Amino acid sequence: MHSFVCLFLIFLGLFSGSQVHGDSLSDQRKNFLKAERAIKKGYYRRLNELLPKLKEYPLYPYLLYKKLSKKPDSMEQIESYLAEYSDTRYPTLLRRNLLKSLASKKKWPEYISHYEKTVSPELQCFYYWALYKTGRKDEALVGAEKLWLIGRSRPKACDKLFVKFQNSEVFSTEIVWQRFGLAMDKGKPQLAKYLKQFIPKNQQKLADFWLKVHRNPRLVMGCKQWDFASPKMSRIFVHGIGRLIGKDSNLAHHVWESRKNNFNIELEQQSYIEKRLGIALAIRRNPKAAQFLANINIAQAHTELREWRVRNALLVQDWQSARLYLEQLQQPDQVLPQWLYWRARSFEALGQLDEALKIYADVAKSRSFYSFLAADRLEQDYEWGDRPVAVSEVEIEQLENRKDFAAVFEFKHFGRNSMAQREWWHIIRKLSTHEILVAAKLAERRGWNHIAIFTIAKVKYWDDLALRFPVLFEKTITDHASRQGLDPSLVYGLIRQESVFNQHAQSRVGARGLMQIMPATGRSIARSLKEKWSSSRILYKPDVNVRYGTSYLKNLLDQFDQNYALSAAGYNAGEHRVKRWLPVDKPMPSDIWIENIPFKETRHYVKTVLANASIYHKRLNDKLLRVSSLTNTVATKNKSKVRQKKLPHLKSCNQ
Repeated sequence: MHSFVCLFLIFLGLFSGSQVHGDSLSDQRKNFLKAERAIKKGYYRRLNELLPKLKEYPLYPYLLYKKLSKKPDSMEQIESYLAEYSDTRYPTLLRRNLLKSLASKKKWPEYISHYEKTVSPELQCFYYWALYKTGRKDEALVGAEKLWLIGRSRPKACDKLFVKFQNSEVFSTEIVWQRFGLAMDKGKPQLAKYLKQFIPKNQQKLADFWLKVHRNPRLVMGCKQWDFASPKMSRIFVHGIGRLIGKDSNLAHHVWESRKNNFNIELEQQSYIEKRLGIALAIRRNPKAAQFLANINIAQAHTELREWRVRNALLVQDWQSARLYLEQLQQPDQVLPQWLYWRARSFEALGQLDEALKIYADVAKSRSFYSFLAADRLEQDYEWGDRPVAVSEVEIEQLENRKDFAAVFEFKHFGRNSMAQREWWHIIRKLSTHEILVAAKLAERRGWNHIAIFTIAKVKYWDDLALRFPVLFEKTITDHASRQGLDPSLVYGLIRQESVFNQHAQSRVGARGLMQIMPATGRSIARSLKEKWSSSRILYKPDVNVRYGTSYLKNLLDQFDQNYALSAAGYNAGEHRVKRWLPVDKPMPSDIWIENIPFKETRHYVKTVLANASIYHKRLNDKLLRVSSLTNTVATKNKSKVRQKKLPHLKSCNQ
C-alpha cells in the first residue's frame, strides 16, 4: 500500500508539474501579447512590469528588439543587446534602425563606429557621407564612385554624397557616359535623360540619338545618322540590335549581318549580340538558326548558347550535328543525365545501338526525368532510390526544444507564418549538414511540409521520398481528380511543383493556393462551373482551389489530345503560347518538343511535373507509370504555315 501511495504521489506531482508548465506557457503568451500592445501604445511603465515575467519566453529577444527600435534607453543598452543576442536575426535589424537614427541626427562618428558591411545602398551612402563629414574625403569619393556607377537610380540618402562626387576632380564626362550606357542597358531611359545634363553640350546630340534608337531600334537599318568611326556609335548600334532582337529577331539578324562590318565593334559586344541572336533564332525556330549557330566561335560560346546549338539540331533531327554539339558542351555538362540521354538518342538514331544502350543503362540508374526516359527506352523499371533520412527521435526533440526553434513555433502559434519562416531560415544558415536534416524532419513532424522540402534541399538530399513527395490533402485531391476523370498522380505532380502543398502560397504575379490559380482564371472557371465568385480569398481554400485547378487541367488535356506535357506547359505558360510552339511541318517526338520549349522556366516545369507524376503514382499505387505514357507525338498546328515577312532591302552605307 505504501509503495502504491508513493507512486500515486509521484504521478500526481508529475501531472501537476506539467499543468503548471502548460499554464506558465499560456500565461507567457498572454503577457507577450500585452507587452506587444504596450510597445505599440508607448506604455513603457507597463512594458517594464511585463518584461521580467518573459525572460524565459522564446520571443523575449524579439520583444527587446521592438522596444529598443522604438525607444532605446541608452547606447550602452543597444550595444549590450547586439552582443548578447548576436546569434539571432534581430541585431542586424536593430543595427539598421540604429544607423538610420544616427544618420537622421547627423552623429557621423557614431555612425562609422556602428556601421557594418551591408547590401543596402541607403546605409552605404550614409557611411561614405559620414566618412566625408569626418575628414576622410578621398575614401568617401572612392565609395561614391562605386555607388554612382550603376544603371539604376539610387535612394535620396545618396544625393549629398553624389553632389560632392560630381563636383570633385574624380568626376569626368567618360564616367557619365559609362553610367548612361549602363542605364540604357538596364532599360532605364529616364535615368539616362537625367544624366544627359552632365554631358557637354557638344555631345548631347549623341545622347539624344541613343535615346531615339532605344525607342525605335529599327533606326539601325539606316546610314545617314551613323558615324561609323565613332566608338560610341558602335555602342549605340549594338544597343539597337539588342533591342531589335526582342522585337524581330529575323530582322535583327538581317541588319547585323549587313551592317556589323561598318563598325569597329569590340569583341565582348560582338559575342554578346551573337549569343542573343543565336538563342533568339533557335527559340523562334528560324531556319537560319542552324547556320548562324554553326558559324559562332565555339571558344567564346556561352553555356546557354552551346545548349541551344544542341536543341536546334535536335529540333530538325540532325543527329550528326547534335552529337558534335554535345561533344562541344562544357566538360561538366557533358556528364549530366540530360545531355547523356541525348547522346544516347543520337547514337540510337545513327544506328549505333550498342553505344546507345550502354549510356541509357547508366542514365537509368538514378531518379530524374531523363533517367525515366532512358528506362522507358530500355523498357525496364525505374530506380526509385528511396532512402529516408536517418535521424533519431531524440535528435528531433532536442532540436525542437532549443530556444531558437521554440521561437519559430511560437510565431506559428500566433499565425505569423512569415515571421516564423524568416526565423527558421536564419537558424538554418548556422546549422551543420546533419542538423539541417534533423530540422527537415522536425518541420515534417510539425506539418510544415513545404518548409521541410525546402530545408532538405539546402543540403541536396533528394532521396527521402516520403518527405519530398508527401501525400497531403488526399481526399480533396482524389475526389476532384475522380470527378474530372483524372489520375490523381497527375494532380499531385502538378501541385508539388506549383505550391509544394502550401495552401497559403501566393506567387509574385498573384497566383494563389495549392494549384496556383490566378484570380482572373479563378473567376473564369467559377463562371464555367456556374458557381458564385466572392473574392480571390476563396482560392486559398483547398477544396475550391483543387476543384478549379482540376477543371482547368482537364480542359487543357482535352485541348491537347490528352498529352500531359503540352497540358503542363499550358498550365505554366498559357495555352495560347503552347499552340504557337506546336510544330508546323510534321509531328515531333515529345521528348524533342519538351527540350525545345522556348521558356527555360516552362521547360524545367514540364520535366519536373512529368517526373513528379510518375513518383506519385508509385507512392499512391505502388505501380509504375511511365513518363513516356503521359505524352504522345506532338501533332502539327491546325492551320497553314505562317508566311515569313519579307525582309527589307538594306542599302550599302558608303564609309
